[in-house]
Amino acid sequence: MRQPEPYFKGSHKAWYANIGPNKRPVRLASEEEGEKVAWEKYHARMADRQPVTADCRVADLLDRYLDYVKQHKAPSTYNSACYALSSFAAFVGDRLQVSHLKPHHVYEWIDQQHRLRKAGNKHAATDDRPTTDTYRHNLIRTVKGAFKWAEDMEYLDRSPIRKVKLPAPRHRDVYLMPEQWDKLVALVAKAHDGGCLLDLIVAMKETGCRPQEVRRVEARHLDRKDRCWVFPVEESKGKKEKRVVLLTDRVFDICQRLALKYPTGPIFRNSDGNPWTRHTLGYRLYRLSKRLGFHVCAYAIRHTFATDAIIRGVDLQTIATLMGHVDLKMLSRIYQHIRKRSDHLRAGLRKAVGE
Repeated sequence: MRQPEPYFKGSHKAWYANIGPNKRPVRLASEEEGEKVAWEKYHARMADRQPVTADCRVADLLDRYLDYVKQHKAPSTYNSACYALSSFAAFVGDRLQVSHLKPHHVYEWIDQQHRLRKAGNKHAATDDRPTTDTYRHNLIRTVKGAFKWAEDMEYLDRSPIRKVKLPAPRHRDVYLMPEQWDKLVALVAKAHDGGCLLDLIVAMKETGCRPQEVRRVEARHLDRKDRCWVFPVEESKGKKEKRVVLLTDRVFDICQRLALKYPTGPIFRNSDGNPWTRHTLGYRLYRLSKRLGFHVCAYAIRHTFATDAIIRGVDLQTIATLMGHVDLKMLSRIYQHIRKRSDHLRAGLRKAVGE
């Protein structure tokens, strides 16, 4: 159920969009009128669609919600919403009305479509591994969010799936012990890519930044005077205030070198000169995990920064600020990593009893 955006049809020299219940091509503008006119007519037509009510189709409500998400949320949020809502719309069909939607539709959708992982083998629909609670949680939350939006906008008196329960998400609580970090660095340093990945993981380990921040940082974000990255409000998580990531001397030197090599676009890149993506970085760390014998992911490095900072006595508010958190909720979960450091706990015990 991805939104039917305008497209140019060369054979007809005109702009079209697949609009309406049957998704048939509708001519919007000629080549001479241009893309801008096509988009204006597209938005006008979309605004004239059937109003959202309890009698409208579920697919129509989800389309309107996607309009809202595209205009007011980040592109990544829109893309993930498209995936979840398209899957749900295809499952319930084109005719189901909102008034007939029940919680069991959501549960049956998850059980039949998303209980098992999608197969890597193109000849199979699924593999034998179950999906995670976090994955199912996010899918259901997205669908519930669409109907909660309709309720908040007063299109509906009450969401028909308000009572649907969300699976408890699994927190990304991996922590790398000091000896594990040393093994990871040693293995990465010997890789054929000339230290491309090493630069990235060191930057994460010594700043506590988010994985998406280290993947997206560009030379224009590097403040050489104050030795930090500065992401403007519109590029920061939450889009409420600019994000400042302070750099150690080692990370600043890495950034200086990479900014000269890549003056435009992301500065952290793989050996092919391509910016790291969430998938390429995740898969690379997954392969390293298999060789190392313990789990490594990008958020493990960020959590290791926080845990080590707590152990070294840095106060929680300072750590939260360095990591870009607005509160201490995440750091309160980090405390569970400390139990893995028996040396620190024993030192605390001796201090507690006055030894």
